[in-house]
Amino acid sequence: MVAWYHCNRGGQNTMETFAMINFHYNDFSSSQELDMEFETQLKKEISADGNVNTVDVMYPAISLFLYTNPELLRQNLDPLVHNQENGFYPNEYFLHDLGSHFPNATRHIEGSDEYMPVKPSGNMLLMTVGFKIQDLYDFAGQLVNQTNLAIKGIFGLQAMSRVSRVVGQAAGAQYYSSTAASYFTQWEYFAIDPSKRHTMLSYEWRSSWELLYNTHPDKLLNLGIIPQSLYEM
Repeated sequence: MVAWYHCNRGGQNTMETFAMINFHYNDFSSSQELDMEFETQLKKEISADGNVNTVDVMYPAISLFLYTNPELLRQNLDPLVHNQENGFYPNEYFLHDLGSHFPNATRHIEGSDEYMPVKPSGNMLLMTVGFKIQDLYDFAGQLVNQTNLAIKGIFGLQAMSRVSRVVGQAAGAQYYSSTAASYFTQWEYFAIDPSKRHTMLSYEWRSSWELLYNTHPDKLLNLGIIPQSLYEM
């Protein structure tokens, strides 16, 4: 069985998200019984060409899943993590989706998919940390130094610090946390207009304005990166 994920705007988002979920079960037993421990979700990105479990489509629903049932988030993440951990994606960053032939998760074994190293990696780290807490941007095209994209990368580093701490890697946790703090200091210099009244779409692009929608995980996951002064700007 497969899960369909319907994303559109309007008052019925929550109802549609849950109403269109089915589940995928792996049958590992000779008796043909369903193994509930391997319950996962495969979702079709209906606005594209059949992409399966698109990371940046799953990410906007993180608050809904964490609030209602974090296990649903885990079921979304498992197929992606399983693919990455078992060597089916050769690139050093996280993959964007599990292939573009839904309902077949054909993956990107050769690593020749769309080059998008920051956004999926940051999204996956943030979703993973979100699930763990409960359990115990490419709209501008090829524009370089995007302010919103950069902050997501910084959040990803801070999230990796949390992951390192959970698995007992204190040195790694300190490294990622200090790196995130250092990068944010640089981000403030390049991303905030000298007037201190607004952030910019791209580094030092004085004639631009940007709404920092990617700062949401800082509050949601208590990452402690963004100062209150930035929220009040």
